[in-house]
Amino acid sequence: MTPEEFLEVFHREPHRPFLLEGEVNLIEARLVELVEDQKKIVNEKREVAEQSGDNWHDGVFRATDNAATALGNQANSLMVARAGHVVAQPKENFQQVVIGSTVEVKHGRDRYVLFIVGQATLYPHADEVDICSVNSPIAQALVGHVVGDSVEVQVAGRQQVLEIVEVKQTVPGILKALLKSGN
Repeated sequence: MTPEEFLEVFHREPHRPFLLEGEVNLIEARLVELVEDQKKIVNEKREVAEQSGDNWHDGVFRATDNAATALGNQANSLMVARAGHVVAQPKENFQQVVIGSTVEVKHGRDRYVLFIVGQATLYPHADEVDICSVNSPIAQALVGHVVGDSVEVQVAGRQQVLEIVEVKQTVPGILKALLKSGN
């Protein structure tokens, strides 16, 4: 899907899952990790079950059950995201904020740089930018706007005004290799 098509669909259905092209590989890699983590939990439970009949293993079973549930929830979230629309990285001359944009916004005297992505949990912490899911209230307010526009967004229960200072259609340096490799 092109960024133009994204804007069209996004404005009609803003809560649909959207992904950048490179995020598909990141999701696949994370799902493989989750399967490996699940195998470790099963093996741990098997080892505990093979030990003596003390009651101490009940606590371990509960802990491994909780860990397995958390892994299942992560996998379900990734499966929903993986079914989303895949959007191509916008061309450098594209002026509107879309998924894949790096946006500098001003709030009062403070400035923030946001990289708008489909699935924020796939990304490590990056000091140079804040990772912002396209489904977050901030990204939803910014999508479709251009430099110079101001948008209102409710953050932490308060209405705030953000001014768009700069829109770049480039992936921040620290994240380029991640999106290319899918790991």
